[in-house]
Amino acid sequence: MDLETFCRKKIVPRGEKLDYDPKYLKKLFKKLGRQKLLALRAPREYGGRAFSREEYFHVTELLQSYSGAFGFFQRQHQAAAHWIAESEREDLKELWLPLMAKGSRKVGVSISLLRDPSFSALEGSWGEGGVFLKGVMKWVSGYRLFDHLVLGFFLPEEKREGMAIIPFQKTRKSKISCPLPILALSSLQTVSIDLRDYFVSEENILFFSPEGTFAKRATAVESHFVSLSALALAFSREVENSDLFDAYLTCREAFLQRTSEKEALPLYVEMNQIATSYAHHARYSWGSRMLICPNPIERRIRELLLFSMVLADPATKEALLEGLLPRT
Repeated sequence: MDLETFCRKKIVPRGEKLDYDPKYLKKLFKKLGRQKLLALRAPREYGGRAFSREEYFHVTELLQSYSGAFGFFQRQHQAAAHWIAESEREDLKELWLPLMAKGSRKVGVSISLLRDPSFSALEGSWGEGGVFLKGVMKWVSGYRLFDHLVLGFFLPEEKREGMAIIPFQKTRKSKISCPLPILALSSLQTVSIDLRDYFVSEENILFFSPEGTFAKRATAVESHFVSLSALALAFSREVENSDLFDAYLTCREAFLQRTSEKEALPLYVEMNQIATSYAHHARYSWGSRMLICPNPIERRIRELLLFSMVLADPATKEALLEGLLPRT
């Protein structure tokens, strides 16, 4: 079954339920594993597909265009597999990646603080045989959906940062909040995790790097552009507008072909404007049908509210707001 057929047969009939009911995310995740699409960027020798950035973007965009909740959910797992694959720990690659590729191991990710330290504060200090972690991880998706987490943390005394794998469960040293009823993504069971001298063995540490390394390698724009392009693609299925669709294709191609990260933020702002224009066009095209819920346009507008601003870092939010100001 090709991916487009998979989306139409497996996602479309359950679109609304995927936003609210975690059990449907679990079932669909298992089916995606049968298609061998759960470790797309991992090397083939570990069960992955070794997709290029463009190939990975295409799959992610297509899945998220049919369901923002499911697309975002599987991206968490894909990101975790990617960072495990980036590690030099061959033992951890061999242990985790083949099972993650099949969906036998479900792994989430909480590394946003490495990109934006104001997001969370999780610090480590060395102890015998590993690191003790203390602090709060905010907005961690996948509670009771993922078995484990790849998390990021700082070693302030050494001015280094690291990533490790931990179980995603409550213990005496890890307190987990009640899931937040997040707009368009309540099925993802998003929580905060308070770690109190939580011990991580050296055996489960993926790598260390100088402080600031991750922020240079993975920007918020890179992470969230696909969410907006997926929304533009989703709206294009509901309403016909050749000018908007051509603008979407041009912006998408420019983003994929960019030669520096300085080009990324203006393109992100542009894609946000395209998706927002599509939303307005769809709203007026549907007319009174918009008042009957659920409907696909209403779902997409909820996702646009979420992905355009809530998940953006401060610099990106500022650029998005400037892009909404009238030109003088």
